[in-house]
Amino acid sequence: MAVERLQKIIAGAGLASRRKAEELITGGDVTVNGKVVTALGTKADLERDHIKVFGKLLKPPAHMVYLALNKPDGCVTTVSDPEGRPTVMEYVRGVKDRVYPVGRLDYHSEGLLLFTNDGEFANRITSAKFHVQKTYLVKANGNLTVEQQEKFRAGLPISGKRTAPAEIRLHKPGVNPWYEVKLTEGRQNQIRLMFRHLGKLVERLRRVRIGFLELGKLKTGTWRPLTEQEVHKLRKQVGLKEGGEGFIQESRTPYATEADGPFVAPPSQVKSAEQKAREAKARADKYRRPKFLAPKPVKPEVEAPPVPARKFASKNRAKPAPFSKPASKPRAPFSSGPAKPFAKPYATGPGAKGPGAQSPGPRSPKPTTQQRPFAKKRSFSPKPPGNRNRPR
Repeated sequence: MAVERLQKIIAGAGLASRRKAEELITGGDVTVNGKVVTALGTKADLERDHIKVFGKLLKPPAHMVYLALNKPDGCVTTVSDPEGRPTVMEYVRGVKDRVYPVGRLDYHSEGLLLFTNDGEFANRITSAKFHVQKTYLVKANGNLTVEQQEKFRAGLPISGKRTAPAEIRLHKPGVNPWYEVKLTEGRQNQIRLMFRHLGKLVERLRRVRIGFLELGKLKTGTWRPLTEQEVHKLRKQVGLKEGGEGFIQESRTPYATEADGPFVAPPSQVKSAEQKAREAKARADKYRRPKFLAPKPVKPEVEAPPVPARKFASKNRAKPAPFSKPASKPRAPFSSGPAKPFAKPYATGPGAKGPGAQSPGPRSPKPTTQQRPFAKKRSFSPKPPGNRNRPR
């Protein structure tokens, strides 16, 4: 291995983060070839020099481990806590290799948290220099105005230093709304302090994404190992690549120097001629029609049939007469027909009412008794005594 700074070697060995390694060096807990080293600029080579931390020889990890944890509320993001509070290490006890958290989440914050023993990877993920964006869902105790959101995006003076530009948008409206916040830096309690600066308090905070990696359906308090594709993509995002000794720059990034030399692809990325031929055959088979399907019929080239002339006829041609219903036959005047038995003779007459009336006409005088044969004769004389049922 090349000569590197001592804190970088300790972090790369997975013993602690780079910041914690600097504290170990200044505290006199690191020795190089039997001598205590307290200067942060000291360099060493892990293969040639004997580096000890707390009296134990430092060795590079056998293999790198990358985990994702859904951190619950009520635990600190650290390996050990002097106050005796629960730590996130209690949720990764089943891991055989020694890992440590990448970055930090506050005591009451939840969500996605990475674990690894790759020190350089952890340092680049947490550093604002590499612009790895972290996405949070924040529940506040009140709505922010448009002006306050613009101030949030531009940056706020927190602890005497202005924060980097951030993104914020309303995720779920309500009395206690949820906001989606995206940051590229990670100060301690940064989001809570920014909301407090605007006069609002954070009731709940959950990290849902780091770069492209999403929390997904991972249950609270559980972890899963990252896939090879996820690890490769994350390392590629921060300028690291697999293969070879140490870390190889994938491209000529701004932080690369001429001493790094030209980029050399690792053996795992070099494809043989047979592998290239197999991939080309797979791409060709992808678009080949199955054997059980008949080949597509080839349509003969024929001239198009002539268009009927009526399609291009003049617009002023005679139009067919609109559809009209045939005229109905005139109805015959209603006739009552022969008189029905017991029908009243006055049902059909001038001025009469009922179905037999032909026209209103002038009202006729009331018929006399002679004109009404069935009318009962009225008698103004008193009725004779005797049997009432006797015929008269």
